Amino acid sequence: MFMKHIISLLVVLFFGSNLFAQGEKGNATNSNSAPEQIEINTRNSINSISNVEIMNQMDSVQNSVVEDNELKEVQSVSGKSSVSKKSVNKSKKELTSKIDQKNTLVQLNQIQVASRNQSTQRSPTIQQQLQMDQLVKQLENQDSTAFEYHINKFIASNYNVELKQQLQFANKLDSNDTRVIKQLAAVAFIELDTLTLLNNLETQVDRGILNQEVLSYCADMLSSAPPQGTLITHSFDDTYAALYNQLKFNNNRGVTILNLDFFQSSLYRKKVSEMEYVVPDSKLVNTQFLVDFCKLNTSKSLALSLTIPADYLKAIQTDLYVQGLVFDFDPKNELIDRNSSLFEEKLTFKVVSEESSLSANYIPMLLELKSLYHQRNAPKQEKKVDFLIDEIARKSPQKKLIQELKKN
Repeated sequence: MFMKHIISLLVVLFFGSNLFAQGEKGNATNSNSAPEQIEINTRNSINSISNVEIMNQMDSVQNSVVEDNELKEVQSVSGKSSVSKKSVNKSKKELTSKIDQKNTLVQLNQIQVASRNQSTQRSPTIQQQLQMDQLVKQLENQDSTAFEYHINKFIASNYNVELKQQLQFANKLDSNDTRVIKQLAAVAFIELDTLTLLNNLETQVDRGILNQEVLSYCADMLSSAPPQGTLITHSFDDTYAALYNQLKFNNNRGVTILNLDFFQSSLYRKKVSEMEYVVPDSKLVNTQFLVDFCKLNTSKSLALSLTIPADYLKAIQTDLYVQGLVFDFDPKNELIDRNSSLFEEKLTFKVVSEESSLSANYIPMLLELKSLYHQRNAPKQEKKVDFLIDEIARKSPQKKLIQELKKN
């Protein structure tokens, strides 16, 4: 099969260039992520405090300094020295507490960045987990009623729904925080609460958390999965956008969507096992976990999203076949090719017309189709494929390489 011979090169080309990077421990540019245009990591905005939030906290500290100076001026005029000392001491204590919290959040952010930038596993290392737990404990000691303590307590639990009260408390304090919204969606998905999940996803769409670019891409990704099969996703955005298309528009409703990151949750593992999947015993969600999961569930028509980083695919690449925007896992070599029917009947290619960088992920499929239509002597279809390849190459930093692949 043509794709068998070029799959290694394509993995390097498209995944190596970080077209898809997950965010939030589920996003900044990250080898463990979804499209770089997508929040897709997943860990930047979800499992860590952003630079904007840190700057806001710095402003809060600066305001405290201003308030302290103003207090001294008033006290100097009033001459109430005893009240002045007490008030100044209180103000200094509050200022010190805010500085301590800021420093803790900065350290926590650094650990979360290191954790999410791992290219071979979703789970934090033992050391990273210990450090995050210690820093969350510091937040609790600094202010157990603070929003940042409760949201980070849940995030550091790696989707432990037994701690969802922490998330619910954070939601009461700030229901508009993106981290809260996405983590609540994770809980609803893990608990199979479809109604709550759809309401949450609609909120994400209304607020632009899930944008049209991502929705369009993931609609085609979901359509690429085999009917009644299994779609394995990697991050928040690819998972949530696929679910939104499925629940809202009934797109490929028979497909079961599984999120690799959520396998860190013991409840999620239990729920997936109850759906008659065999879940590996390994507590770590890493490259070997995905390999084992695929090999243990060959009867489930597995399709792997192109948002999954290359390191996860290397060990099974000889059993992967490009079908639209997914890799079908087919170790028995029994695949019935769907690319032509997807191209002619199902995929919209909206992100290509929108000039999205995500459009480059259509290239593997299009190269396969170009070869197929050439063999079939179907010039009309081949011309359409050539047009799409040229459009994608035109705005790609790897234009020359794409054109070379096209010629071959």
